[in-house]
Amino acid sequence: MPIKKYLSVIFQLGRDNSRLLVLMFFFGLLPLVVSSLVVLGLQSNPWIFGIDIRLLYIFATFGAVFLIGAAFSPSTLIAILCGYYLGWMGLIPIFVSYPLAALLGLYLGKLVNRVFKTVPFEEVDSLKPYLGNIEKNQTLMVASLRLSPVLPFAMINIFLAKFSLNLWKYTYASMLGMLPRTMLFFWGGKNAREVWNFVNNPEFDGFLNLLPFILVIVALLGLIIVLKKVVSVD
Repeated sequence: MPIKKYLSVIFQLGRDNSRLLVLMFFFGLLPLVVSSLVVLGLQSNPWIFGIDIRLLYIFATFGAVFLIGAAFSPSTLIAILCGYYLGWMGLIPIFVSYPLAALLGLYLGKLVNRVFKTVPFEEVDSLKPYLGNIEKNQTLMVASLRLSPVLPFAMINIFLAKFSLNLWKYTYASMLGMLPRTMLFFWGGKNAREVWNFVNNPEFDGFLNLLPFILVIVALLGLIIVLKKVVSVD
């Protein structure tokens, strides 16, 4: 399929959904702003990490569900803190909270789209022929969007909420896509000498420095494959 057709589909999405683009931009910035306040609060109250370990697990799990799902914190921040303060056992709250946060984010995304009356994709005539193919390739689409470290979790929620997604496939694909970057930042937090310095300026050793760029490339290739399948209407 010619590149013009790919660009035409993307342009149509943007032209008919200006409110959606504004919301995605806003929810891309919101977690960065709020998480800065969260980091300052945690730095000023280090006693939080000294509470009973069972309470800390509960706090880390349900706090992560709320902070990530409600677009108040990037998922990478939670991964760093769990790795630093809980070590390998920090994977427990991550694997429990992330699927729940993904579901919460999706439902909140639907609510936000409804409140701000963004244009349903089903009502955009030029996009109707592609919706069936999107549904068929939703697992690869969700996983590819979640994989890229440069696409904020909350921003993607607003976009994905516009589609009729199978909740199991959505949750599975979200975890599959988030896992590589989550483990990267979890490992970085676990081995950081000073957690707040690492939060503000994540640095990895050797090959790990290249991994974020590799994830971006793989995610882009996945999205290109999805786009090719989507516009290949019989």
